[in-house]
Amino acid sequence: MILIVDTYHHFPDGPAYLRRLSQSLRPGGRIVNIDFHKRALPVGPPIEHKVARETFLKDAAAAGLALASEHGFLPYQYFVVLTPQRR
Repeated sequence: MILIVDTYHHFPDGPAYLRRLSQSLRPGGRIVNIDFHKRALPVGPPIEHKVARETFLKDAAAAGLALASEHGFLPYQYFVVLTPQRR
């Protein structure tokens, strides 16, 4: 498993980064991203450093990754689990 937490906005080419990460996964491996929702929140970074869930999932799809599961227990962040798309 590869875990990304609150740092995705630092990567200048997110889809390329995710593609490289997916090449490092063993069979059955997953990539998890936890990041702040892109809206005004009482905690977290400035809004310009936040990546919307929809934007992240679009980047993941462009990198050949599919949403495997999602967890909603974090009040200010989204938690998505990705797997390589089957070919």
